Amino acid sequence: MRTKFILALLGVALITAAVANVSWSETGTAGIIKGSVMDKRSGQPLPLANIVLERTTMGAATDPEGIFFILDVPQGSYQVRATMMGYKSASRTVQVQAGRTVTVSFELRETPIPLDAIVVTGTRTPKTIKDVPVRTELISARMIEEKGATQLYEALEAQPGIRVEQQCSNCNFSILRVEGLEGGYAQVLIDGQPIFSGLAGVYGLQQIQTGHVKQIEVVKGAGSALYGSDAIGGVVNVVMKDPSPRPSLSLGLSLGTHATNSFHVDGSLRNDRLGLIFSAQKDMANAIDQTGGDQAPYDDIGQDNYTDRVETDNFGAGVKLHWFDPLGMGSRIKIHGRAISEFRRGGHLDTWDDPFDPDSEQIRTTRYETGLGLEKTFPRGNRLELNVSFVNHDRNATNGAAWDKAIEAGMLDDELNFTPQGQTYVDEYGFEQFRTEWYPQPFILNEKLFLLDVVHAYPLGKHTILAGAQYRKSDLEQDINRSQSNKCADDLGFFVQADLMAMPVLELILGARYDMHQSEDDLTGGQYDETTINPRLALRYSVSSDLVIRANLGTGFRVPYLFSEDMHLCASAPRIYKGPDLEAEKAVSMSVGGDFYRADYRLGFNVFRTQIRDKVEFVSADDQPIPAGYDYKWSNVGDAYTQGAELTLGGTLLSGLEAKTDVVYTDARFEEPRYDQQSYPSSDDGWKQSDRIPRSPEWTGSAQLTYRPGPWTFLINGSYTGSMYIDHTPEDDPGQLVIEKTDPFAIFGAKISRRMTAGLALFVGAKNLFDYTQPKRDNSNAAYIWAPLSGRILYAGFDVDI
Repeated sequence: MRTKFILALLGVALITAAVANVSWSETGTAGIIKGSVMDKRSGQPLPLANIVLERTTMGAATDPEGIFFILDVPQGSYQVRATMMGYKSASRTVQVQAGRTVTVSFELRETPIPLDAIVVTGTRTPKTIKDVPVRTELISARMIEEKGATQLYEALEAQPGIRVEQQCSNCNFSILRVEGLEGGYAQVLIDGQPIFSGLAGVYGLQQIQTGHVKQIEVVKGAGSALYGSDAIGGVVNVVMKDPSPRPSLSLGLSLGTHATNSFHVDGSLRNDRLGLIFSAQKDMANAIDQTGGDQAPYDDIGQDNYTDRVETDNFGAGVKLHWFDPLGMGSRIKIHGRAISEFRRGGHLDTWDDPFDPDSEQIRTTRYETGLGLEKTFPRGNRLELNVSFVNHDRNATNGAAWDKAIEAGMLDDELNFTPQGQTYVDEYGFEQFRTEWYPQPFILNEKLFLLDVVHAYPLGKHTILAGAQYRKSDLEQDINRSQSNKCADDLGFFVQADLMAMPVLELILGARYDMHQSEDDLTGGQYDETTINPRLALRYSVSSDLVIRANLGTGFRVPYLFSEDMHLCASAPRIYKGPDLEAEKAVSMSVGGDFYRADYRLGFNVFRTQIRDKVEFVSADDQPIPAGYDYKWSNVGDAYTQGAELTLGGTLLSGLEAKTDVVYTDARFEEPRYDQQSYPSSDDGWKQSDRIPRSPEWTGSAQLTYRPGPWTFLINGSYTGSMYIDHTPEDDPGQLVIEKTDPFAIFGAKISRRMTAGLALFVGAKNLFDYTQPKRDNSNAAYIWAPLSGRILYAGFDVDI
């Protein structure tokens, strides 16, 4: 099957290349567009400004002197647009004649609203935020820096419609929620590629460091028409930095309370044909037990001696090499490599030095990525992209769950003594021997992921046709306390998209993707073969130059292959059985929104709904016909939906004073309650709320105020999380399940920075400024979390460009 997949995809690549060659041979006569881009206030050149010919795939970027060339432009009239992050775009009309060079110049004015930043995630073609038909939200490198975020988890916090949360105080397992849906419904991309799997997602939000990141693009709603499985709720695309047009070197240091320290360095080299960028970041943090007290040797230890924030030591490094014009003008070969090495430990602080202590755990993650990409723009503007990626992800986890497995197998009793069954074993020669001691083994997981992705964009007048194919192969080997199992999956998808300019004010996106999924889990015997077609319709209607209306309708799916919860595997994690009877989830997503743009502010709204059929949840293993030793079973529990509305507002209030705020209402429910009064395990009336999707607050919001007088920047931000319903088995009554309503809470942060001479900037800041922590705790349940468990972090440091 895999051989057929690969041959099919290679066939698509060859056909695409042939079409590109035809268009090359039909070039005919063409001209050149040359120009420059300058800062209007200072008159200085702007390197790395984006130049695009509207309604084509042709474009360029300015060099260190602000100069650009676009070669082999077919004769005709074009609208040339210059854009750059932090500047208002400008456009000019040019007439290209055969064999001639036309010159155009731009002067761009700074603006606090990044309307002209280039994004690619919504359509897989470069467009400005204002012009993209699929609503896209941007988190720029400047926003990340001003927020003081050192990891993806912190960068995504308080974004409209997004909630990142921790699910375990022993290991800080984290998930990403989009528009009320649980983890696993939004696909995380790295440079547009789906190489962030369920295994990586367990701790990956905290392991991807922002020192390597150029920007983060967020598209909410069904994205399976372009990105396949797991994009039911949306897509988060982490775009890594590229080589800069001039040599650079920068480094930074941040030191915080509880040893919350971070150091990063990155540099770039460039000549006429080659560009190189390297980056490295080291993050460290002591464990925190917020429940109070000071006990040696750890100044963070509190009264219960269990971690609320785990101890972490994370190192990441990356390198990118770009070779410009290896196959003629308009071509580029990209080679990249990235690595992550992290150690974390948590649990009972008195015994956590013992990796197999029943109340503690230690986790080591090693991840390597490498990839090769080819981009080629042909004379008529059609563009070919080919990417090949390989990922090796290792995790070694040790914790007391291994003892639990031995108890369930009958080898040990509850006091960890040998049972009669466990006292003997058969050696390699076939003789029965008495066992004198037994040591648990670590949970070892290794995933190898291979990805091949090819895309061809072809302009037809004012329209663009996009076609492509993607093959992803995943092999996961598990060694769980001497019990080995393997999972494997093959995914092949073909997609096509038409970007149609129906009228000057109306743009339509029509697309669909055909996916074939095949996976196998030899632990449970489950085999899954799924085929599905997911269409999408999107439109952008410009009511005026200031008001844009967008609408999006699409379908999505999620195959029951690899859930992050299956990969958690910590001492407190439940064991969840996944049988062969699971069905793939299907979804229909729709949204309608509008944005009103002015030079100094932006007002936006969005109304959304996602309907899910055959939603998968884990249910109690009691009375289920499944193997012994499992706590829960994955099951299709029925249909569910999430719906709501978002309102955002941002802009400049006074000279140097900027503000932005957002409010989101979300209603996330199952179509049918999970319990009725008779089946609900507790005596209260919580069953009435069992139709709610747990941990999904109805109201969320955020606000930020930034003041920039001269070289100073003063920033304060806040986020509000409303009440939500959570499932809880109380410590004092372990036989009862209670659906609880939490209290709302607000978290604030602040940062002050000053730009000095010679590229030096100094800063001080605070995260969780008013030291809010979750008021109610349950020491018997490490997953009883809905708010921050640890309080205020103060930090200070510097950034310097050399």
